[in-house]
Amino acid sequence: MKIAELKQKICIEVDGLDKSTLEDIYGLIQNRLHEKDDIEEWDHLSLEFQISLKEAIADVKAGNGIPHETIMSTYRKKYAL
Repeated sequence: MKIAELKQKICIEVDGLDKSTLEDIYGLIQNRLHEKDDIEEWDHLSLEFQISLKEAIADVKAGNGIPHETIMSTYRKKYAL
């Protein structure tokens, strides 16, 4: 299949998607396009920082995080924003 045909088929498929699905697909495309960059950036982090990030992600997945809106609400009140 030629590149032009492939692009046309993709456009046809994407054209019929609802907003939520379209946002998901866009995220997948962005992740794929920047995959190499992400890996390179990760490799430049110190081992200690990588471990800390993995622990933080595990904490959030375990439900131990504080929701963004809660943090923002607290600081808005504290600093009268």
